[in-house]
Amino acid sequence: MKTKIKTIYRTHPYSFIFGAADTSKTAEIDPTLGISGEVCKLIVIIPNWTNTVTLTVSTNNADSKEIFITESMAQNDEYDITLSRNECIILGQENEEFKVTLSGVPGGSGGTATVTAYVEE
Repeated sequence: MKTKIKTIYRTHPYSFIFGAADTSKTAEIDPTLGISGEVCKLIVIIPNWTNTVTLTVSTNNADSKEIFITESMAQNDEYDITLSRNECIILGQENEEFKVTLSGVPGGSGGTATVTAYVEE
C-alpha cells in the first residue's frame, strides 16, 4: 500500500494592527494564493501589550459562520495551533476570514498580532 505524502505550504503572514483602543480585527483569507488544500495549522504571534489582555483567533466561512476559535492566548508569546479535520478551512472559497479578538483594550500604542496559516495539500 502506498502512503500519500502530504505537502504543507506556508502562506503569507496576516498582520492585525491594533490601536490603543481596538479590540477586534478581521482579514479575508486570500482566495488567490495559487494553491489548493486546507488550512490546518496556525502560528500566532502576540505582542507585549501595555494592558494585560488575552487574544483569540477565529475563522469564519463565507456565510460568516464561525468554524473554529482558539482558546484565549496570553500576550508576549508565540502559539502553534493544529486544527482538527472538521475545523480546517478549505481554500478557494471567497469571503472566508480570520478574526482576532482581544479581551480588552491593549492600551499604550497598541501593537501588531500576526497569524500565519499553513496549508495541507
